[in-house]
Amino acid sequence: MTNPEAGDLLAVSYRVPNFDTLSSSVQLRWVVSMATHIYAQDGVPVALVASSLSIFRDNTGVGIRMVFQNLGTKHIQAVYFSLICTSLDGRTVQHVDNLELLDLDVRPTATFGNHVLVCLQESDIREYTVIMDKVIYKDDSTWENTGKKAFAPLEAPQPLASLDELEEQYRRSVPKPVQKCLAKDYGNLWRCGCGQLNLKTTQEAEQICIACGSSLTALLGAADLDTLRKGKRANKVKYAAQEAATKKKDALKLKLGYVFVALIVIVVVTLSFIANSGSGRYRDESSGMHHSSY
Repeated sequence: MTNPEAGDLLAVSYRVPNFDTLSSSVQLRWVVSMATHIYAQDGVPVALVASSLSIFRDNTGVGIRMVFQNLGTKHIQAVYFSLICTSLDGRTVQHVDNLELLDLDVRPTATFGNHVLVCLQESDIREYTVIMDKVIYKDDSTWENTGKKAFAPLEAPQPLASLDELEEQYRRSVPKPVQKCLAKDYGNLWRCGCGQLNLKTTQEAEQICIACGSSLTALLGAADLDTLRKGKRANKVKYAAQEAATKKKDALKLKLGYVFVALIVIVVVTLSFIANSGSGRYRDESSGMHHSSY
């Protein structure tokens, strides 16, 4: 993420009456901290996919920038969230409630919030926790975080290389778009092999990725170690049979090649013999005619 500059962001002030004109006057230092993991919570239909914390040049406060992603299957109209801000020693510096992003139209998989800078007049803030409180969809249905569970770092995607000698067999079993990582079931969330994080739908037994349309059941089945081992053994037998058939076919081609060459040699020798025989008769006849002329 690049360093936020004045004019690039919509600066939003919460409980900071002195910062009413920040949209044109915010001047930030370079980003102090940046999230490198996806932050999510089981069952929460939104994930925090990027964030950064910057300090004002005059050291009077901080600016927090967050990028969210819609993990559900419906368009989002508005979200409400909270921040718990702490210092480096873990002391709670500020608890900010009722932050909101309104008048949205966020389709599934799309990100939002990157144009908003939350400005807080507390220079000691160095860490923060995000709680997604409520999500309102375009159809006016809502989701609420009744347990007030905060976002937590989601484990990194599991690479295909973790399958060791079975990786090649797995790649044969699934389409290329879902070969970025192994699918993972987190409970009410799951990650597709294409890398997309998904919210489980309770209406359908089959969980389908909102990005690529792949089935969670199919991907987990393809990654089953016993299935991969059986597939590898079956392919080994299959390839051995194909190799034997190819060698037999090549040997037959070689034999046919030898026969073809032999036939050509026979034809050439025969034609040469015929040509030489005809030439000999012609010379004999010519010699007889020469003697008879005397």
